[in-house]
Amino acid sequence: VIGHELAHLHLGHTGEARARREKEARETGYVAGVVLRLVGVPFGGTLAGNAARAYARSFTRDEERAADALGLRWALAAGYDPCGMRRMARALQA
Repeated sequence: VIGHELAHLHLGHTGEARARREKEARETGYVAGVVLRLVGVPFGGTLAGNAARAYARSFTRDEERAADALGLRWALAAGYDPCGMRRMARALQA
């Protein structure tokens, strides 16, 4: 898990691409909020803004896959058991 999160940092997933996604989400959320308010959706601006922010702050699937792959390579190189993540997920699920 730690390797995965460090891989996000190493791969630059928190830099320019994320800032650009957040800016686009703010703009989209604003426009969607105006439209929702115009059609009479209560709290449309708030709903659209929150949804856009949640999207912007998440990593893309490709970013997650890349962080998974690099984090796993680092864990293996450090001698960790590659099934550790699976065990951790099962423990959290229980």
